[in-house]
Amino acid sequence: FAKSGLRSPVLFRSAEEAVVGSVSGLLDFSPQSVSNLVWSFAKTETFAPHTFAAVESALFERRLDDFKPQEIANTAWAFSKAGMDSG
Repeated sequence: FAKSGLRSPVLFRSAEEAVVGSVSGLLDFSPQSVSNLVWSFAKTETFAPHTFAAVESALFERRLDDFKPQEIANTAWAFSKAGMDSG
């Protein structure tokens, strides 16, 4: 959806509910899946602060060594594009 430019509020709302409802479930996501998730929200300019907060919390639980440089870059870009600031 995100790459095609299509927006699906129902899809993104469902994804956000699933992610926010289970931060520990995010730990089961592969680094690429985490990156793709936040990238898709940012790319479609879907406002989802709770999703980004849940991902941020999960990232503190993970080893960033598991992430490839591209996954880190895409995740950082998504947080920046979405205007998310962890400071």
